[in-house]
Amino acid sequence: MFRDLLALRDQIMTEFHEKVVDVNIANGNRMTVKFINSPFASHTREEKQERADAVATFVARHYKQPLSSISIQFVSQTGGTVAVEETYVGKRN
Repeated sequence: MFRDLLALRDQIMTEFHEKVVDVNIANGNRMTVKFINSPFASHTREEKQERADAVATFVARHYKQPLSSISIQFVSQTGGTVAVEETYVGKRN
């Protein structure tokens, strides 16, 4: 499963043109995708929700295991400080 997550992370980085992405699984079926220091973080809430929906759809199509939810976080990281700025639940199409 770890290799699947690494491959998915790389695919997300390529598909959505992001430099730093982190992908985690909790409780075996809840995924969190973090965009760290993303230029997209400055976009509107509506645009971020659209991005979250697009990421959720992409993940559902490319990840082999069933997921109950896919959350997208926009995170800022400065030095050793990490702050989750916003979390969106992606709606899959």
